[in-house]
Amino acid sequence: MPYTVRLDQDTYELLMALAKMQDKSASELSRDLIKEGVERMVDPVTLKQLLEKQQEKLMALASGMRAARGPG
Repeated sequence: MPYTVRLDQDTYELLMALAKMQDKSASELSRDLIKEGVERMVDPVTLKQLLEKQQEKLMALASGMRAARGPG
């Protein structure tokens, strides 16, 4: 399935250099990197850590909103 990604110039050049070093196309390397990243993100331990961080952010946001409303 086609998927377009915009990269800044430095990242593009690094991707091209890494692909060349591995004798792959930039597309092949990008697919590999995305697949590895997605697999890492759904690892149960990593997923638990991400969910805990998200929960902490949401709790802090809710606390800040309550504080901004004042007593009552």
